[in-house]
Amino acid sequence: MEKGKYGTEDENCEAALCQQVPERKKRRGERAENQQNWVYCEDCFKWFHFECVGIERVPDGPYFSGCKTKELNPSNYPSGMSLFQSPELAGLKDHLKNILYGNTASARHDLFNARKEHEVLIHSCDCTSYFTGSKIRRFTNEIKSFLPSIWSDFKPTNTRMMSYLMSVLVPEALIYMVTIKEGCSRQTAEKLFAVNRNPADAGQDKNRSEETDSE
Repeated sequence: MEKGKYGTEDENCEAALCQQVPERKKRRGERAENQQNWVYCEDCFKWFHFECVGIERVPDGPYFSGCKTKELNPSNYPSGMSLFQSPELAGLKDHLKNILYGNTASARHDLFNARKEHEVLIHSCDCTSYFTGSKIRRFTNEIKSFLPSIWSDFKPTNTRMMSYLMSVLVPEALIYMVTIKEGCSRQTAEKLFAVNRNPADAGQDKNRSEETDSE
């Protein structure tokens, strides 16, 4: 189905977390909204921005956004796994760097920089539904240790910097990890981790943490 190459400001993206928040449009200028590519999901019959579902080009065939939410595969997240030592996650460092410097679309980043932390919290990841606290802390410490290599001013004692780490970079890292490990779209990952998700859409609820991550 064709929508035309570009969307307009009046059209709504149906992603679980649309990356084109007003704050990003303001930062990029008016031309940003005129440069939006859209893709149509043949499952739910809705339109999405390319970057909101994690694609960069027009699909060769019918596109499916991940609207039919799936469960995580526990074997993809073994006890003791490392974010930065998994070969398939080799692109994670560059991904986080691009988010930090605004080169990759991130609603969380844009809202945080606009000092709308309360809205960032709305878009936080409910990762405790899938991973134990110890695994989340390990992932967080890995990212914190890596940050000085791309963010020379980063100081763990700076409250706002730590808030950015926890509310932007950690969720974005988890979303990236899931898209790679599960081979799914960003839309799928965002929907799985949505704090205010509909349990009927997301499948089993909190008890999945024991199934997905036994340490």
